[in-house]
Amino acid sequence: MKKWDSEFLKDRTRLINESRDIRESVAYYKFTELLTIKTSFFPFRRNYIDWEKSLEEYYSNNDILLTDSLKRWYRQKVLVTKVHNVLSSALSFIEYFNIKNSTEDYYNDSFHCFIKQLRNFTAHVQYLPLISKIGRTTDGTYRFETINIDKFKEYLSKEIEEHPKWNGLKLAHNFVDGMEDHIDLTILIKSYYEKLNDLLNELIRDFVHENFIELETLVRKTENIHKELRGIGINGESPISKARLRYLKILLRYCSQNID
Repeated sequence: MKKWDSEFLKDRTRLINESRDIRESVAYYKFTELLTIKTSFFPFRRNYIDWEKSLEEYYSNNDILLTDSLKRWYRQKVLVTKVHNVLSSALSFIEYFNIKNSTEDYYNDSFHCFIKQLRNFTAHVQYLPLISKIGRTTDGTYRFETINIDKFKEYLSKEIEEHPKWNGLKLAHNFVDGMEDHIDLTILIKSYYEKLNDLLNELIRDFVHENFIELETLVRKTENIHKELRGIGINGESPISKARLRYLKILLRYCSQNID
């Protein structure tokens, strides 16, 4: 078959129409919802990586830590901004899915309530003073960032007085009471990142389980169009890119092996 002859044009038109039908299908809409779940985590992940990189840069320069107070003040100010960005994007992720009633339990989770109030605290105080400390383990010493926990407790107590019916404030206060005399922000933020990463995987897994048949049908139809388009030498008309199709197939394969 020569390109652009009548049979080729007929096949091309049919495949373009089939691709359009797929893009307008319920299954494709479900797939875009799945991608939204995945991409909604990206701002938090990016801010968390920025926070870790800033910490690494800060700790790798002993001149800043030990001798240059002006540079140390500036770098800590940068770290404060990174902390606020991490906390804010974490809560945006949670609140987005709470609208869809997917994360209601998080509002009864003391760790989450603590993170939420710490974010509010960083937004309300004029400047959040970070304190660099050195911890010790059997493997040696390590550096970490903390804040004045008494100031944070005072903030929570005042908020509880003003809003006695807000259970999240009390949960946050109870979480802080169970801690030592300092807040290890490095460990806490890492733990919360891991917690939300687990939530992301749970949301994706549950969504795929719920829409398994539609998504499986979408893969089959898209693969058929891919094959036919390759057969007539056309690229760029497929409803789903090869990379995204591969990602969806991996999810379906994993979920098919873990269906209750």
